[in-house]
Amino acid sequence: MIEYKDQQVKPSNYAIIRWFGFDKFVPEQAVTSYWVSPKALFIIRLLLALYTTIVFWTFLALTAVFSDLRRFFSAFTTMTFIGLHGYLITASVHLFRYLRHKNVDFLLNQAPVWNYLYMYLYSTIITFNILTPAVFWSILNTEAFWVRFTTEVGQVPPIIIMWINVSVHGDENTY
Repeated sequence: MIEYKDQQVKPSNYAIIRWFGFDKFVPEQAVTSYWVSPKALFIIRLLLALYTTIVFWTFLALTAVFSDLRRFFSAFTTMTFIGLHGYLITASVHLFRYLRHKNVDFLLNQAPVWNYLYMYLYSTIITFNILTPAVFWSILNTEAFWVRFTTEVGQVPPIIIMWINVSVHGDENTY
């Protein structure tokens, strides 16, 4: 069993970092869970990261082949999905290193900016992945949207379109 030390990163000298609370990062909280063991959490995060990788590359390829690739980043739900994917990859790497070294010294000894960026990524994932699908499915999800979307990717089977839409635009809260 890995001993929980509850070590915190050093307080920042910059007021903006302290104001956002990024210097309150406790590395053990990023790599442990109250409900499952670190190994189980790693398996869950790794499987979700692999799934989001498959969805991301499939969606990117379909957009490149059947639509205009410049419009790939036009939907905010797509950007939040990419952020979620980035978080899952980063969290999986951190958890792997935690399981390998049995401590969080690698997080405490790295440049503080990386910890601040990790906290910023985490806070945007928590906020945007709740708000964005709610706005998309309540306001933007209209018949005109689906008619335009399905005519752009008309050669793709509807089941693939449905899978991509649910994975990218609506299923983010389950991750």
